[in-house]
Amino acid sequence: MLVNTKLHKLLIKYFLFSLFLTAIIYLYNLVINVQETNYFYCDEVINYQAKFFNNVFNFNYIFSCDEPKYFYILDNPHDLLNGQKNYYQQRPIYISFAIIIKYLIAAVTNIFDIYFPFINQLSFLILQNLILTFQMIFLRFIMQNFNKEIYYNDFFISLIIFFNPMNKWSIFQPGHQNMTTLIFLIGVWIFQKNTYLSKPKLIILGL
Repeated sequence: MLVNTKLHKLLIKYFLFSLFLTAIIYLYNLVINVQETNYFYCDEVINYQAKFFNNVFNFNYIFSCDEPKYFYILDNPHDLLNGQKNYYQQRPIYISFAIIIKYLIAAVTNIFDIYFPFINQLSFLILQNLILTFQMIFLRFIMQNFNKEIYYNDFFISLIIFFNPMNKWSIFQPGHQNMTTLIFLIGVWIFQKNTYLSKPKLIILGL
């Protein structure tokens, strides 16, 4: 019970760190330094317009060439396992979590009667932050396996994760690149623990 409590607190702490650092990256790359920001060939910065409670405002966000297909499956989840070959089918668990997050957000907006047109973008933004949160946790586990007596600064661990250049754009787009880093960290942790994984667990990890 004590271990679970500590893990829950760690999850909340790292998730809040992730949101804080995401906000800083957003302000720097998409507000302050937007003219000098260079993105991958598939991404570009788009100025969107949103209306909330009769107030109209503009904001910059990333548009990815992968976005339409990912957003389509969020709007049509029944097509996730159809016969068509789409790259998002390579990570069915990843896209399933995005779908769950979208329906949770939609439930909240419906309860409070709020019209929110960027629910797909927000769903993937939350999912990316959750993935980064678990990256931080497994990096901490890996570092502790080297030396359990050393005190590890959790915010510093968060910074290490966010120093990954990929996060410059991956946080704000629907691709599953961050999952690759997470799986790598999980693999290192498993190797350190010398833990045997059963076939069902390996299949889940592969998905």
